[in-house]
Amino acid sequence: MKRIVNKDIPGRQKGISRREFVKTTGATGLALATGAGVGYFAGRAPALAQAREVHVLAWSHFIKEADALMRNELIPEFKRASGISVTYETISGKDLNGRAKAAMKRRAGPDIFQFLFNMPHLYAKGLENHDALASEVGVEGHYDFHTKGAKVDGVMRGIPY
Repeated sequence: MKRIVNKDIPGRQKGISRREFVKTTGATGLALATGAGVGYFAGRAPALAQAREVHVLAWSHFIKEADALMRNELIPEFKRASGISVTYETISGKDLNGRAKAAMKRRAGPDIFQFLFNMPHLYAKGLENHDALASEVGVEGHYDFHTKGAKVDGVMRGIPY
């Protein structure tokens, strides 16, 4: 997997892969809520010809530099390395529940939700199984309460920070 390299920031990770980007964004609630019916894809170009984009919905960080780092450095680096555009939307943490409920009901919305605490338990039926991704990124090294917040009925429904 190709890695992004940034040598200008002391103490900063030397590269970031797509998997690490997902971890960095705190995607504890990767909610892939898209229609999967044949009619949904009718008339669309083949997947290779389509522009690739990911919509991330995150809570506004109380340290504004964290959001600026995402928008100004990490996302542009990720796009250069992967060719995937990222729409990074931030909202108040108190508004996450409303947006999540609406997305689950409509089965449409952001590709990645940055949930707080144990929110994957509230929306487990609308979240994908992330067992393989959790294994790949090494979730077993996290604190137990992080894993318990993302694991619902034995299935990882998110990826903890």
